[in-house]
Amino acid sequence: MEDKFLNLVATELEIDRSKLDLTTKLDESIDWDSLSAISLISALDDKFDTQIDDDDLINCSCLGDIFKLIK
Repeated sequence: MEDKFLNLVATELEIDRSKLDLTTKLDESIDWDSLSAISLISALDDKFDTQIDDDDLINCSCLGDIFKLIK
């Protein structure tokens, strides 16, 4: 499931998958902005049949934090 998650993140944010892991910081390592967040939430909701709350996402500092929200 982790690999599926990271592949989706790479696709949505147009980042080389090899540069991503669960410790990747949202503000330092990737080009993270509000549009990226909305796009990623939508894709994750569709792919993992989940509902990520905006408030929960605000508290995330790395990809691992987001991954915990979909588990």
